[in-house]
Amino acid sequence: LPGTDAKLSDEETRKVAKQIGYPLMVKAAYGGGGIGIRIVESPDQLQENVKRARSLAQSSFGNNHIYLEKFLESPSHVEVQILADHHGNAVHLFERDCSIQRRNQKVVEETPCLKLDDTQREAMYRAALALVHHVGYTNAGTIEFLLDQNGEFYFIEMNTRLQVEHPVTEMVTGLDMVEHQIRIAAGKLLPFSQNEITSHGHAIEARIYPEDPITLLPTTGTVGKVNEPKENNLRIDTSLYEGYEVLPYYDSLMAKVISWGATREDAISLLDKAASSYHIPGITSNLPTVRRVLGHPDFIHAEYSTKLLSQLAAQYPENPDDTSDSEKVAAIVTALGSLFEGKHQQQSSAWKTSGRAAQMSPQLTRGERW
Repeated sequence: LPGTDAKLSDEETRKVAKQIGYPLMVKAAYGGGGIGIRIVESPDQLQENVKRARSLAQSSFGNNHIYLEKFLESPSHVEVQILADHHGNAVHLFERDCSIQRRNQKVVEETPCLKLDDTQREAMYRAALALVHHVGYTNAGTIEFLLDQNGEFYFIEMNTRLQVEHPVTEMVTGLDMVEHQIRIAAGKLLPFSQNEITSHGHAIEARIYPEDPITLLPTTGTVGKVNEPKENNLRIDTSLYEGYEVLPYYDSLMAKVISWGATREDAISLLDKAASSYHIPGITSNLPTVRRVLGHPDFIHAEYSTKLLSQLAAQYPENPDDTSDSEKVAAIVTALGSLFEGKHQQQSSAWKTSGRAAQMSPQLTRGERW
C-alpha cells in the first residue's frame, strides 16, 4: 500500500484485506527486523492499525509505505541460503530452521530443518532459485519463508546479504561463504554445480545476547574475563574481550556459538555443554534461555514454532521461589534504565536504515547520561 503520494482509499484497503482474509499483518515495506508489525484480527481494527503502522514506518525507516500479509498463527521460519554469480549460475546451500525467536529476532537456528519432507524441501529450493533468476540477483542471499502447520510455505522476504546464521550452513557444507562472496564480486564463476554441493550432519547456532532470562529485556555492563568453551566441532564467533562495554545503542549480539554433530542429538548435546560452560562475567546474558530451549521437549522433537520462546518466558521460572520479587524488579529496572538511556541519547531522532552513524555520532559525543 503506497504512502501519501498514491495510497489506497480506506475502502480499497478493506477490499484488499478481505481478499487476504483475517487475521492479517500490517508491515512496513521498507522495514525489517520485525519493526512495526501489527496484527489485525478483524475489519474494525484495520484502519487504526494501518495508520499506526504508517506512522512507525515513517519514523523508523523514512518511508511510510506498508503492505498487508496473511497472518499464520504458529508458523515455523524456514529459509534457503543461495549463491548466484554474474554468469547466470545460482545454487542453493540447503535450508535453515530459524523459528526460535523473540520479538521477531532469531535466537537459535539449525540445519537441516526436520519439519520438511523431501517434496516440501525441493519445492522450497525451486521457489528460492526461481526468485533469484527472476530478479537477476547475484552474490549471497537468503530467501525466507513461513511454514504453516499444514506444510504450506509462504514467502516473507529476501535478505540480500550474508546473515548472522550463515555459520550453520558452512558447518554442514564445508563451504566458506565469505570466500565465495568475494569470488562472485570479482566476476568469477561459481566453482561447483548444485549436484556437487552436499550436506553432512547437523549444525545449530545460538545467538548470545545481553538479555535478562527472566524478563527478556536488554542488559548493559562491562565484560570481565571471558571463559570460552573449547570443544571439537564447536565454533564461536565473537568480538568480546575483558573491558568490552555493552551499551544500549546498537544491535545487542555479543557472540554466536555454533555446534556440529553427526546427528542432531549430538549437536544439541554439544551446544548445551558449551552454553553451560560459557562465562561472560559482568553481563547478564541469555545463556540460561538457550539451555531451556535446547532441553524443551518441543525443540528436542523438532515440533517447535516461532512461539516457543515467548511461551518459555511466560513460564519462567518454573518454581516461583527460584526468583524473588526483588530480583524481578531489579532486572526490570536495569533493563528500563538501559532503554531510557538510549532514548535520552537519541533524543527521539529517526533511526533509519541509512545514515545511522551520522545520526548517532553527535549524540554519543555529548557525554550525557541517564
